[in-house]
Amino acid sequence: VSDWIFQTTAAMSAVSNWSRNALDAHASVTASDYAHFGALNTTDYDVGANGRLDVVGNSNIYGGVQTGRYTIPFTSLAVPSNAATPEQYLQTAGDIGAVQELNRVRLTERFDIANYHYENLRDTTGGVIVEDGQNHTSYSEQARAEYALTPDTAGFVSAKLNQRNYQASSNQGVTSHGFEVTAGANFDVTHLIRGEIQLGYLQQNFNASAASGFPKKSVTGPAFHAKVEWFPSQLTTVTATANREVADYTIAGASGTLISGGGLQIDHELLRNVIIGASANYNQLEYVGAGRTDNAWTVGGQGTYLLNRHLGLQFAYRHIDQSSSSANLKFTDNRASLAAVFQY
Repeated sequence: VSDWIFQTTAAMSAVSNWSRNALDAHASVTASDYAHFGALNTTDYDVGANGRLDVVGNSNIYGGVQTGRYTIPFTSLAVPSNAATPEQYLQTAGDIGAVQELNRVRLTERFDIANYHYENLRDTTGGVIVEDGQNHTSYSEQARAEYALTPDTAGFVSAKLNQRNYQASSNQGVTSHGFEVTAGANFDVTHLIRGEIQLGYLQQNFNASAASGFPKKSVTGPAFHAKVEWFPSQLTTVTATANREVADYTIAGASGTLISGGGLQIDHELLRNVIIGASANYNQLEYVGAGRTDNAWTVGGQGTYLLNRHLGLQFAYRHIDQSSSSANLKFTDNRASLAAVFQY
């Protein structure tokens, strides 16, 4: 199927310009209206604020809060296959952390909490799909220690704990807890290459109730995260990324999802007011306990033409190709968009 979509986004932000300490706030709302499939119309919003309190030198305490309503795209396997309306959820999140710098040593601590509330949706027969089984609260704590080897290079070790608690009344949710330990380096080499690479080990333990039908499984293995930027010229940026992490379950019979992948993006300033880019990403999704693996490719391109400092035109194209070890679950998705952007 295909359709035309008219999408309107309004956003605003306020940022302090103080010499010390910082405070910022933002808000946005996006309405998507379909020409033929009106049941897919959505309105999303996001509101939040962040702050930083400078203590001594480069040491500081920071924190933030945000809340919003978001839509999961139909291309996501988190959406039930018989859904006829979009899956939306409310998220409320907060974080607090601290950074201490002592000569060549930097210590970072951070705590995050997020609550997710999923809304019911309609299926293709007009019935109701109850989604309260996905309601949950997640917690994570992270500590990191960095040591500056040179002015441009630092080595670090990082440890992260997480816990995901689904509501007790649900017979769908799978409570889990896990950890990730990594070591790596961040660097800035002759202003041509900069980035961060970390390697380590992860483990996630899933604990399902007998009534849920989900298997009790543990995921263990290597963990990696990387982002490297290369500047072959002052007008071109090449960005490479790689990531491996454990996500919550997305299909029946699976405790969780192990996601491994990476991507490449190229951005080029063709003219001072014309910026073009292209990207390609690949992800492999292994469903723990379900004996199924999916492979997803995403390629696309985009361009921005700035008419003046307040008005610009944007074009983008995205192609998704997903295949699965499970039969009859291959699909492609193509989306092209043209936008006018006003900013003040």
